[in-house]
Amino acid sequence: MRGSVADFYDGKSIFICGSSGFIGKVLLEKLLYSCPGIEYVYILIRDKKADFLKRMKTFLDKPIFERLKKENPSALDKIIPIKGDLTLKNLGLTPEDEKLLIDKVSIVIHLAATIRFKEPIDAMFNINVCGTERLLTLCKRMNNIRKFVYVSTAYSNSEHKVIEERIYPAPISINEMKKLIINGLSDSQTEKLLMSSAVAEPLPGWVDNWGGASGLIMSVLEGLNDMLLARSTHVLDLIPVDYVANLIIVAATKDSFDDVPVYHSSTSELNPLNYKLLKYVTTAKRISVNNNNRFTKPQPKLTYTMSRSKMELITLFHKTLPAHVVDLYLHLRGKDKKYTKLLKRGLLLREVLNPFTSNSWVIHAQKCIELEESLSDSDRAIFPVNPSNIDWKEYLNSYINGMYKYLMSRTQVKN
Repeated sequence: MRGSVADFYDGKSIFICGSSGFIGKVLLEKLLYSCPGIEYVYILIRDKKADFLKRMKTFLDKPIFERLKKENPSALDKIIPIKGDLTLKNLGLTPEDEKLLIDKVSIVIHLAATIRFKEPIDAMFNINVCGTERLLTLCKRMNNIRKFVYVSTAYSNSEHKVIEERIYPAPISINEMKKLIINGLSDSQTEKLLMSSAVAEPLPGWVDNWGGASGLIMSVLEGLNDMLLARSTHVLDLIPVDYVANLIIVAATKDSFDDVPVYHSSTSELNPLNYKLLKYVTTAKRISVNNNNRFTKPQPKLTYTMSRSKMELITLFHKTLPAHVVDLYLHLRGKDKKYTKLLKRGLLLREVLNPFTSNSWVIHAQKCIELEESLSDSDRAIFPVNPSNIDWKEYLNSYINGMYKYLMSRTQVKN
């Protein structure tokens, strides 16, 4: 790459699939804020029942875009919504929009996917695999295409305890997978095939959903979970969302002799966060909650076990039965039940994440470090990608504050 990262994007138009997601919002804001020479950013938006323009206004009213509105509001005019859907033939594009993308776009960033672990496998395959295939078909017809950046979870290769920055062979071909889905998959076949907030930008601690680590940590803080299927030595590969967005932006600027270069935005190799430290932070974090949640504790206590039966038995006596008793008391007083419902959500999230908490991986990220070393000092400051210097106690404190500020606005946090 010659020149700065921002120079690479000067005069170019970008097409983003997945801009409405957690990473997508941060990526979109960062591109417009730090690469002012971008011509347009086209974003794929599904045409739901809600008014299209109203949806765009709601999207841009998110706190994450406040920095742009204050410092460079005209940059928001570069966002061009495109109606479409990854699950449809030709992405469901109109002929006019299809021609526009073919003529104008030179960089495509694809991070749209379903991450619902309980989704039927045929639905996941249609979105995550066939949707990518449809997008690549469109890219091949683009007149000025320079880069295609695909974003996936490193846990796609979770059958390996040490995950390298390379393309792993698929267990079966796409065509074979399609045949299996048409004919129906057994549970054993499905199992064989399917084996965090911002540090600083654009808002410290910014988070906009309860998925993954956010929901897990909050369920502990709120007293819904106090036992996890894990060991204190297990590593939680948590990565701030702004580091991920920065790596996406920088990776697109680099030419490579590899067929498909792979970069991991991960911490388990460079700056591991173990569950012992997570326990320390969540226990030390004193919280005052404005509602009368009987599950809330001034100092939540988190314990770990690798025995599922032990965890379920303790949960039954310490959580499930008390929740039913309290709800029965509320019902007898003519009030709505709520604690069994709250507990069910917390326990469902724990169940979904059990395969991750009960295992530990080392995800290599040396190519990410090499990428950082190729940047100028100014670009390293603008687009930090190396998580080695993250102070986890400080970050987790900011992360928790962010969850209460952006997801539970009626809750106050005391340090």
